[in-house]
Amino acid sequence: MAEEYDYPEDEFDRLAKERKVLGAHREVESKRKWWLAVLAIIVIVPLLAWIFVRAGAVDSVTQKQAEPTPSATATETQSETPTPEPSDTESSSDESEDTTGTDEDEDTTTDDTTTDDAEVDTSIEVRVLNGSQVNGFAATKESQLKEAGFTNTVADNYGGGSTPTRSTVFYANEADEATAEKVASTLGISEVVLSPQSVSGGEGIVAVLRSDIA
Repeated sequence: MAEEYDYPEDEFDRLAKERKVLGAHREVESKRKWWLAVLAIIVIVPLLAWIFVRAGAVDSVTQKQAEPTPSATATETQSETPTPEPSDTESSSDESEDTTGTDEDEDTTTDDTTTDDAEVDTSIEVRVLNGSQVNGFAATKESQLKEAGFTNTVADNYGGGSTPTRSTVFYANEADEATAEKVASTLGISEVVLSPQSVSGGEGIVAVLRSDIA
């Protein structure tokens, strides 16, 4: 550009360069390029940033909408699974059955206790006779009767009449049947017979032991 002028550069031109001011005779350089660059930076950079942020927010919202939350899943599962509730009729029926069964058990226990206490006479004479070949067998069984509460017992050998083939409890009176059954269960005997002639004196109970019981 300096070649277009005929005169050489003077001191005013040098001062103008140092002060960053061109002389009146110099062509002013256009600053449009710089303003366009600055404007592009100011506008385009924030616009690009806004676009990236917007795109990320949209992706996040889409992902959240696609995945159900745990609380919502649990709520749906609980609502879909019905909880069976017992009807009032069934509850009342079960309670009635339980109460009835309890009452029956209590009544039965009371009746059995009363019957045993009233009919079993542990003071009656019980003779335990050894009809087996085992020495001391009668004494062993007599001890079992004493442990069961019988207080009038005698152990001896069987020596009269025909010996029964199985261990047998004989009683003389019908009123002693419950006591005879108690003696038999205590000694492990299954045969209980009403036979006054088998009981000496017609009173009491006689248990004849054979080897069929231990």
